Amino acid sequence: TTGPTLASGDLNSNNILEVSETWTYTATYVLTQADVDAAAGVTNGVSNSVTATANDPQSVAVVPTPGGSTLTATTTITSSPALTIAKTATVGGNPVGLPITTALVADDVINYSYLVTNTGNVTISGISVSETAFTGTSTAPTPAGGLTTLAPGASTTYTATYTVTQGDIDALQ
Repeated sequence: TTGPTLASGDLNSNNILEVSETWTYTATYVLTQADVDAAAGVTNGVSNSVTATANDPQSVAVVPTPGGSTLTATTTITSSPALTIAKTATVGGNPVGLPITTALVADDVINYSYLVTNTGNVTISGISVSETAFTGTSTAPTPAGGLTTLAPGASTTYTATYTVTQGDIDALQ
């Protein structure tokens, strides 16, 4: 946090709040990702309170009027969780289209890569990747190896392999 710093109002620059003056102070706080994660979707999830204190010309503390000496500012942060996934496949280091249209033979190994990116504004946890539509004749590939928690803007890669069967080749005919 920076401030509070007097921004305006001391009309004669004497550092004394005079009857005709209204002073404005400013302060800055930069939200951390932990702040956003904790406050996202919570009404008034981020708040800040300030209190005014002063002394009169005889250095006696001024007793603020009840309720008039503290001000609280609140902000609600909208939670926008979002993930994207991009899937690529290669055989022997060569990219193949999905669906696979290259000339495959039995025992070729298809290497799958699944790039998961957090495109939202909050940290996402419990991430997993699974095949939802697979037409191979053997067990669907099981993606593994990626992170299960991603901060906004972060990415992780899951990988899986599938060994082509003769049944797969016959089904492509």
